[in-house]
Amino acid sequence: RNAEEVFHSRLARFFKEREMASMNPRALWSGRYPRALSELAYHMSLSRSWSQLEELLLDLRFIEGKFRQRLGHDLLQDFVLAVQAKAPEAAKWGKWGDAHKRIQDVHRFIAQNFELLQTDSSQ
Repeated sequence: RNAEEVFHSRLARFFKEREMASMNPRALWSGRYPRALSELAYHMSLSRSWSQLEELLLDLRFIEGKFRQRLGHDLLQDFVLAVQAKAPEAAKWGKWGDAHKRIQDVHRFIAQNFELLQTDSSQ
């Protein structure tokens, strides 16, 4: 890992620990610490923490939390950045794997249903 990846990895760990500190797992991503919702996926992408990033982006509590905090557009960017950040590595190895397909499927669903999801989360 280079210095930039280590830096982003530390920030990702900070935001994840901040959100998870003494929390009931059912209350994760409830908006208690909105900056974690805003920043975590970004730092996971740039630290190349692929399995953790996949788990985060496919966590319905995270997705709901983003919409509840009015960060739906930010969520769509999280998906785009995840794919872009992984692209050079995937090209090198010649495959994306199942994680990429799952991320693309969820991204597509969110993009196609964005207005409904945004409206629903504000109620």
